[in-house]
Amino acid sequence: MKKSKRLTKVLDVAVDHERDAANDLAESQRELDARRNQLDELRSLHEEYTRQVQAKGENGLDAGTLRDYWSFVDRLSKALTQQRQSVDQSEKLVSSKRDQWWKRRAHAKAMEELVGRHRRHERRRTVRQFEDDAEERNNRRRAGGPHDPAETD
Repeated sequence: MKKSKRLTKVLDVAVDHERDAANDLAESQRELDARRNQLDELRSLHEEYTRQVQAKGENGLDAGTLRDYWSFVDRLSKALTQQRQSVDQSEKLVSSKRDQWWKRRAHAKAMEELVGRHRRHERRRTVRQFEDDAEERNNRRRAGGPHDPAETD
């Protein structure tokens, strides 16, 4: 089996690994986007409730109701902190997945180049062999030597 043919099998595996890494990266990016959206929603909700509590507090609310509002705002603050941590973790994961994809991509590209070089080399060798065979047949004809049965007119 020609070396380029054997290397093509390795190239196929490298391309599959690159595709898998790209899919992993895309999935991680989708998850990061979703977590960022959740963070934005929590921020908006937190800002809205903070404004409402301040406005209602200025208009005079009983202490129990005001305490309940602030308690809810505090829970939103904690949820925001947790969501920021979740976004940070997702960003690190996306970065890691991107690095893996780049490595797999570089490997696949290198394999493509290697297979291409071997194919070009094999083609040149085939052409050279064909030319050498043709020259040898011509030399035998000129010399009047034995004819190759494949050379019949």
